[in-house]
Amino acid sequence: MRTGRYAATVFDLDDTLCRRDGDPDALYARAFRRAGVEPFGEPADLWAALTGAPTPNDERSYFAAGFRVVAARHGRAPVDADALADGLLSSIDHGAVSYAPGAREALAAARRRGPVGVLTNGPEWRQAPKLESLGLTDALDATVYAGDMA
Repeated sequence: MRTGRYAATVFDLDDTLCRRDGDPDALYARAFRRAGVEPFGEPADLWAALTGAPTPNDERSYFAAGFRVVAARHGRAPVDADALADGLLSSIDHGAVSYAPGAREALAAARRRGPVGVLTNGPEWRQAPKLESLGLTDALDATVYAGDMA
């Protein structure tokens, strides 16, 4: 057992190392355009209607449930919530991220002390584009996509 030193440093990805870039209003509007549905509500309404984290391999149902709640609150039920979820998901650019404040410095400090890895609860298909955008794909000693372990 080591004392006073760590064998490795592991970081979370979302909201630790990176933040999403992009405009949530534009993303929300694109979902409606792609679904061919007259807009209602605001992005904040959808985020507030979502509970817990999405199942990594069924984000469509997660977002559709949220759109159904928002539609009901705005007197728009029934609505094609599946089409809205598809429109939203097809509009997301998973590589549109930037470093969170202090993340570069934290990574550099950790690298000086030993191996560095990322442990993320998202699936590889969603998280790998973020690592690539940040230039971390080949800079990590290990990456664990816990979302693929279900």
